[in-house]
Amino acid sequence: MLTIIGWIMGFTASAIILSTTIFGLLSLYHAKKSKAKLLGVAGLAVFFMGLIYIGPFIDFLLVVTTTNNLTPNNLYVLISYSFVAPGLIFAMYLGAELLTPKAKKLIIIFYAILGVIFEVLLWTDTNQIFAFSVANGLIDTSFNVLHPLFFVVVIILGSVFVFLGCGFLIKVLQSTGQVKKKFIYLSIGFFVFAVCGALESLIEPSVYTGIVRLIMTSFPIWVYLGLKP
Repeated sequence: MLTIIGWIMGFTASAIILSTTIFGLLSLYHAKKSKAKLLGVAGLAVFFMGLIYIGPFIDFLLVVTTTNNLTPNNLYVLISYSFVAPGLIFAMYLGAELLTPKAKKLIIIFYAILGVIFEVLLWTDTNQIFAFSVANGLIDTSFNVLHPLFFVVVIILGSVFVFLGCGFLIKVLQSTGQVKKKFIYLSIGFFVFAVCGALESLIEPSVYTGIVRLIMTSFPIWVYLGLKP
């Protein structure tokens, strides 16, 4: 049975899925209409990064409609975290194109390899990586902080924070006018994703987690504003 915290967690996971889907598709639509390649890349990045919450979203829907949690528990993390690699690659492609185009190939190769490592560990050692429980009526997971995948996640979130968040912030200081405003939006967006992602992994399901997720729903909006024609 869902508690108040369970409803908060379910609604906020749904809000993230809705927000990233809407603005991801909106970005792809405008990218095709205006032939803005980077807006399309941003749309794909936003869409895949939002799907990291598809496990909590499906679990919430199942509990509401059938009173049963998603089974097996492994599926909860597999269908969610499988989207980390494509989201990471599209996001880093966007950052490399805007920040260091000359090093773009090396950056993409590095994060593609990191993404493959992430996926292999995720699918081959799931039970050693995550501990599963049911809290407030929904599945809850926690990372084994000694597992190599945890350190891969730290590298990923750190890269989003430093390379994308701080990288776009540096561009803000180097730009003026409308371009400066767009880099501000991009910087805020990726700071939001990195900080909220880190906070959610550190705190137990609570009202505070709900607040963190609500802030996360703004991530695709900032990215869209930063790149829309």
